[in-house]
Amino acid sequence: MKKILVATDFSACAVNALNYAVAIAKDKDKEIILLHANNIAGFQTGFLLAEGGLGNTNFQLIDQQLQEEIKRVQSQFGFAAISSEVYIGDVSEALKEKCQQGDIFLTIMGTTGENSSGLIWGSKSMNTMRTHNGPILIIPPTATYKPVAKIMLSMDIERINSQYPFEAVKSWIKEMNAQLDILNIEPFDPFAVQDNSTVLEQFKDLNYAFKSLESEHLQDAIAYYLEQYKADWILVIPKKYNFFESLFHKSKSEIISKASSVPILAIHP
Repeated sequence: MKKILVATDFSACAVNALNYAVAIAKDKDKEIILLHANNIAGFQTGFLLAEGGLGNTNFQLIDQQLQEEIKRVQSQFGFAAISSEVYIGDVSEALKEKCQQGDIFLTIMGTTGENSSGLIWGSKSMNTMRTHNGPILIIPPTATYKPVAKIMLSMDIERINSQYPFEAVKSWIKEMNAQLDILNIEPFDPFAVQDNSTVLEQFKDLNYAFKSLESEHLQDAIAYYLEQYKADWILVIPKKYNFFESLFHKSKSEIISKASSVPILAIHP
């Protein structure tokens, strides 16, 4: 059985991400691995199982926290299919290494950093989303799980080529049994003639809607879309189509307020 990998630093945001993960795990009949990464000096990089028998004091404290979270999940949600692991090193490397084992359905983590409200994310979340080698869902601190009915995908239709991960996008839309909202954003050009049929043909077997907005500013268009049409998740392709770089800028207060509870699913070609 494939598993959901959940990163935790025991913060309130991480607790919320785990709660969200439990809801998905119950819905999709998956197990959870709760992972804590810690740069403890003097220890070799890699994984240690955390099952209540670690000898070092630092590990004992970490293990205790992990076991307390597992007990909370079992008591609060009646969910027992959860185990824990400790990784000595950086969280991004831990998640990447774990995913390489091939049995991970989805990685989930909360936003990180002092300013991790809304879409002002900490460097760990941003770096992990950018470098992760599998699907990863980033959970804002105010997000609560509900069945995913609509997923928004921002595309620049004119830049789409044969390398675009159409199959991965379609796979996740089908997995979540959701409607796909394709949002095309382009600068205003009264003389532009655009043929979207070739790209949209890729999604003919999905329940999808196509919307096109004219805007010079990506973040403004996304904010308008979220206000008018809503979405349960936003889907991004971070390695090739880096639209979220401008989306998460500190000054973009409008989109931060409108998307503060929308999880972001990043998939990599």
